[in-house]
Amino acid sequence: MTTNISVTRYHPISIALHWAVAILIIGLIILGWYMAGLPRDEFRSQLYNWHKSFGAIVLGLILLRIIWRLSAALPVLNVGHFQQVLIEFAHLGLYLLMFAVPFIALVAGSFNRGFTFFQWHWEPLFNKDPDLAHFFMDWHGWLAYALAALVAGHILAALYHQFVVKDNIFRRIWFA
Repeated sequence: MTTNISVTRYHPISIALHWAVAILIIGLIILGWYMAGLPRDEFRSQLYNWHKSFGAIVLGLILLRIIWRLSAALPVLNVGHFQQVLIEFAHLGLYLLMFAVPFIALVAGSFNRGFTFFQWHWEPLFNKDPDLAHFFMDWHGWLAYALAALVAGHILAALYHQFVVKDNIFRRIWFA
C-alpha cells in the first residue's frame, strides 16, 4: 500500500470492492441478528444457507480487496498524526474482522455439517466435533459484534467528516 500525494480518489476497483463488501456485510449482520431468533424450521435453514453463501462471497471479496489495497495507491487524507494513527488502526481492525468472521464460520462448518454454497454442498473437512464447532461459532458471533461496532464507527466517522468537518470525504470513495 502506497500513499500518493497526487491521488485524491480511490481507484474505481477499490470503490467497487468497498461498496460491494459494505452492502454485503451490513446485510449479513442484519440477517444474522434476524435469523438467530427464528424457530428452527425450513425458512430459517434457507436463511442460514444464504447467510453462509454470501459470507463466503465476502471472504473472497475481502481477499481480493487486501491484494488490491496492497498494490493500489491510497489518496492522502489531510488529518493530524493522532487521527491518522486511529484511521490506520480502525482500517486494520476492519480488514482483520472482515476476513476472520467468515473464515471462522467456515472452520466451524468444517467440524459440523460441512458447507453449502447456495445449492452445492461440501462435506465436513474434519471429523464431526459439535463442541469444537460451537466454540468456533461462538467466536464467529462475538467477532461479528465487534465488526458491527467497527462498521458503525466507520460510518459515523465518515458522516462526521462529510457533514461536520466538511472535507468532502465521500468524493474519495464514491463513484464518479
